[in-house]
Amino acid sequence: MLKLTRGNIIIISISIIFLLCIVLFTSNKLDWKAIDPRRLRLPSCYLGGGLGEWNEREIAYKWTFPDACVLEFGGGAGSVSTIIQKILKNQKNHVVIQPPEKEMFGGITQLKKNRDACNSKFQIIDHVLKKGEEDTVMGMVSKPFDLIVADCENCLYNEYNKNPKLFANIKQIQVERDDFKDKSYDGLRKELGMKIVDTRECYMRECVTVEVWEK
Repeated sequence: MLKLTRGNIIIISISIIFLLCIVLFTSNKLDWKAIDPRRLRLPSCYLGGGLGEWNEREIAYKWTFPDACVLEFGGGAGSVSTIIQKILKNQKNHVVIQPPEKEMFGGITQLKKNRDACNSKFQIIDHVLKKGEEDTVMGMVSKPFDLIVADCENCLYNEYNKNPKLFANIKQIQVERDDFKDKSYDGLRKELGMKIVDTRECYMRECVTVEVWEK
């Protein structure tokens, strides 16, 4: 006779849950999207890509303010962009820069698919910004950018040097700390007169530490 120890109870419980999931899947009563933990905060319309961006999505969900005008460096497949769109009052005040040569998570192709599938209104720039392009970018929105979201493989300091006017009215930056080698973002934060107000450390294989800076 099986002795019901705590370990046995846990194993039995997991087995029951597993069997129930199989039954629900095979009966077409459960959509895998609804229970996949990698889809944290993503709506059912989202077609995929960038599912490992847990920290970035949590930061965006917690810190994006509804009246923000957002400039996003490195949209990937649109995982974070989709969360931001759910929060903004004016969804057109959101520009996402995603060059085609950066095909991580499906790149600009998947970004456009997810935008259309979720009826998002963000605008896409399909190239790395050139020096002096700031006026053109600022003309895409109805007011100055006050929030930057950056996941662009250590690009942010260079983008600031090329087009500093884009940073002139920034109140908050949500940034993935992908400046692994030179830690250049510490210098940028100090130059902008900002301080760290939140940090989400990376404890899992697919993620990177994300910080929130504010003035």
